[in-house]
Order: sequence, then C-alpha cells, then structure tokens
Amino acid sequence: MCSSDLVMRIYISADIEGVTGVTHWEDTRLGHAEHAYAARQMTREVAAAAKAAFEMGATDVLVKDAHGSGRNLLLEELPERLRIHRGWDNSPYSMMAEVGSGFDAVLFVGYHSAGGADTNPLAHSFNSSKLERLQINGERASEFVFNYYLAARHGVPTLFLSGDEGLAKEARAFDDNIYSVGVKSAMGDSTLNVTPQKGAELIYDGVKLALTKKDIKPKYPESFDAVFTFRHHQDALRASYYPGVERLDEVSVRFVTNDVLELARTKMFIM
Repeated sequence: MCSSDLVMRIYISADIEGVTGVTHWEDTRLGHAEHAYAARQMTREVAAAAKAAFEMGATDVLVKDAHGSGRNLLLEELPERLRIHRGWDNSPYSMMAEVGSGFDAVLFVGYHSAGGADTNPLAHSFNSSKLERLQINGERASEFVFNYYLAARHGVPTLFLSGDEGLAKEARAFDDNIYSVGVKSAMGDSTLNVTPQKGAELIYDGVKLALTKKDIKPKYPESFDAVFTFRHHQDALRASYYPGVERLDEVSVRFVTNDVLELARTKMFIM
C-alpha cells in the first residue's frame, strides 16, 4: 500500500545496543574492533527502515545517529535520499535533535531496554556510567519513553520501534499504535538473535506496516515527575544544586515539571 496521502516526513532515531547481534559493551565503542560489525548492522537496519519509508511515500527522511560519538553509521551504505545527523548538537533534544522541525512520524531503530531491566545485557538509561535508572511518573523509563515524549511535545507520533524483545513488548504496551520488532532476547550476559539479514527484513516489513497508520495522536502526560537514581552519591549531591531538583536520598534526586523539554534540559545539566 502506497501512503502518499499519509506520512510524508519521517524522523529516525538510531541507537546501537538494540541492534541485531550487539551483546557486549566492546561492540558499541567506536574504535574497538568489535564495533565494526555493530556499525555495519546498525547501518543495515537504518537503511531498511529508510527504504521502507521512501517506498511508502515519504518525501524526506532524517536519521539521527544517536549512539556514543554520533558517528557510527556507514554513510556510503545508506539510501541516497536519506539525510543524516552526525555528532551532537549540544541541545536538550540530544538523541532527538531536530524532531521539532515538522516531522509526521518517528521511528526508533536499535533501541534497548531501560536501566534496571534484565531483557538486554546492555540495558541502561542514558549515561550508563552515572545513572542506575530513571523513573517517570512512578514507572521505569527507557530512553525510548523519554524520547517518545520529546517527539510528542511537538505532536509527532511514534509509529515504529526495533530493538531487544523486552523493549519491543514495552513499546507495544506503552502505546498500541506502535508496531515494534524484537530482533533479540537476553539470556544472562548473552543474547539470542535472529540473523543480521532477518533483522533488517523484519524492520523493513515492520516500517511498511507501521506507516499505513494515520491521524495518530501521541500520549503526553499533564506532568513529569522524574526520579534519577545515580550509581554514586557524589553525583546525586551535585545534581541537587540544580534549580528545582530535590534530593530524595543518598543516590536519588527528583524533578517535577509539565514540560518534557524542561526535564530534558535538567537531565542535560545534572548528568
């Protein structure tokens, strides 16, 4: 089904810890030998999502390379019409840079479970060296949830997600308008994966199905009650000096706002 009358401008936020086969931290680090495979597969999965979007009638597709250095994707292997945001713009939008520029839908590729989850050996929320976990409105929050709300602030719905099966299930429960694909599951400090080719195929097919939807309104709560739990008490103490931040205990702080961008700004400075 061609959707020239549906979604036209597509935003892709791509991470790496949820990519097919990526299992250990060495896989994710630019310059490490193991990163070569992860970058290649991340590129393959983003290319599959972008190809599907263009075939469904998208006139503009922007991908944010949203992992580590922001320089993981192999540009020469991506579709010619795709625009690529590399590096970091130093704004609170971070992994969602430019999402407020008039996009019609968001696709998340290669995303991973939240800090504290046991559904990915690389489960974490944002800075894994500092933050143990993040809660929003009493629920454990993944990077997907946080970034979903940043897009929702501009009325942009999330229609697709790929990553580990734990997060894929969470995404479907969080918003049943999301078509999600799990390319791997966790088994302790290991992962059980589909093949790299199959992972790309699942993403291609999933995006095509996701982009048949129209007139989707994203969720956006009236307020954001966020609790940051740090790994070290020193970081919680430092964070407590940021305006509006309340220290809860030795390692946790709280911040409440009705604007997710204000929450993102706070996260940017306390982490």
